[in-house]
Amino acid sequence: MIMIKFKYLLCFGLLSSLLVGCGNQGTSDLEAYVETVKARAAPRIEPLPEPKVYLPFSYSATFLRDPFQSQDVIPDRTEDDSREKCTLPDLTRPKGYLEGFDISAFAMVGTIENDKEYYALVRVGGSVHLVKVGDYIGINHGEIMSIDDFRLMVLEKISNGEEGCTERPYTLELKS
Repeated sequence: MIMIKFKYLLCFGLLSSLLVGCGNQGTSDLEAYVETVKARAAPRIEPLPEPKVYLPFSYSATFLRDPFQSQDVIPDRTEDDSREKCTLPDLTRPKGYLEGFDISAFAMVGTIENDKEYYALVRVGGSVHLVKVGDYIGINHGEIMSIDDFRLMVLEKISNGEEGCTERPYTLELKS
C-alpha cells in the first residue's frame, strides 16, 4: 500500500515539475509584436467598380448567307420567286441515315455507272455512301437532282415558317 502511495506521489511530483516549465515567461517579445501589428493602419480597400449598363443586341443578319457554309451554294433566287414554285416536302416520309448530317459535311469522292443509273459516292461521318438521283441527303430535305462525272446537284427545301418554303440549290464537286 505504501508502494502505491509512493507511485502516486512520484507521478504528482513529475507532473508538477513539468507544469512549472510552462510559465508565462519569455513571451514579452511576442506580445510586443502583436501590439505593433494592431497599431498599424488598416489598408485602404478600393471601392467596387460601377456595373456596366446592359444594352440588348438585336441580331439582324439571320437571313444573310452563313459565313461558315461552303461557297458552292448558288443563291441566285429571290425569296418571292422561290416561294411561288416551292412546296413543302412530305414531312411524314421516314428519314434516311444521310438526312441526319448537314449538307456541308458531305464530300463527293467518286461515281459509279451501270446500264440503268448513275450513282455518286459521298463521304460523311467517316464512311462512304452510294446515292442516286431522287435520294435525300442533309437536314434541310435536300433532294439529289442530278449526278454527272464531276458534281452532284442537290436542291434543299427550307421551311420559311409559314406555309411555304425556300429552295436552295447546292453543288457538291468531286474531291480528288
